[in-house]
Amino acid sequence: MSTRADELPGTGTSLVEVTGRAVDRAPVLLAYLRALETRYRRWVEHAGDPVSSGLAADYLSWCSTVGADVVVTLPDGSSLEGVAEAVDWDGRLVVRTPEGRYELAAGDVRHVRRR
Repeated sequence: MSTRADELPGTGTSLVEVTGRAVDRAPVLLAYLRALETRYRRWVEHAGDPVSSGLAADYLSWCSTVGADVVVTLPDGSSLEGVAEAVDWDGRLVVRTPEGRYELAAGDVRHVRRR
């Protein structure tokens, strides 16, 4: 069974939507697990260091948030608006606002369109 377009959230997609045909999930899962194992082994070989293992660079190359204008809703309900500059090696999102630079460990991030 595949997810139809009318079952998806507004920003969602599915393999059937992208490819135009049903996709056997078993080979997709197997490829994912093999890639995950390769990355995990590399991370372990480097004692969990995301920089020397190359995982940090891989993550940043795929991250659509870094460089984007964002609004972050914080756990206390307040929000912060600025540009996502980086993800630090502790996993915090670094956001630059007119008031300064913030390292955020928790919050809901929403991309906003540039004005």
